[in-house]
Amino acid sequence: MPLLSEITESIVRVDSAGIFTDENRAADYPYIEYLINNARGLVISEDWKKNKRIDSGNLQIITLKKVNTLQDSDCYVRFEIASPLILDRNNDGFRFVGSATENIQYMRARTRGEASVFRHRVTTFNHPKFVTWLYDGRYIEVYGNPDIEKIKIEAVFENPLAVPNYNVVLDQYPLGADLIPSAELYVKKNYMDFIYSKQPDMISSSEDVKPLPPVRL
Repeated sequence: MPLLSEITESIVRVDSAGIFTDENRAADYPYIEYLINNARGLVISEDWKKNKRIDSGNLQIITLKKVNTLQDSDCYVRFEIASPLILDRNNDGFRFVGSATENIQYMRARTRGEASVFRHRVTTFNHPKFVTWLYDGRYIEVYGNPDIEKIKIEAVFENPLAVPNYNVVLDQYPLGADLIPSAELYVKKNYMDFIYSKQPDMISSSEDVKPLPPVRL
């Protein structure tokens, strides 16, 4: 997978329409990167709807460590997390949430009621498969293991640049190779619309013309 800067350069370099001029290309690089990020979310979501699969190239793998100042309950361990990409009405970008040291995936609860039920099973059966996690819009809450210190997450995030420890200069941009051409087309179209919107209006509309005073006979 290429770097974000390499995708940006590729879009600017292969520019048959001539929309990237020497005057605007450097100044608008941040906007181009913004469009790439928007395009990434759209093409990944469309690919999911068509094929019900997530390319491994779209994923970011991170390890989150427990932060004591985030903890506000004895019922769970809380980890702050960037927002996942919403794939459709029923699915988001989380692919794996589990142990950071073993290949154990935790069960997902959709409500705190479900999480409470699973937590009771952990207490009853003392088995790691009943460790459960819940995403509440900003945090992941892990139930059933109060001693947990870190977790592993594999996910498609809404904004990969907001993911902890992601280095935009060194790290590959999480977009599968098969989806890059579609994302580039989206960027060029929307960038062209952006350039045209900045052009001065050289033609006066009827609203710009002041009516002439009435002629006295």
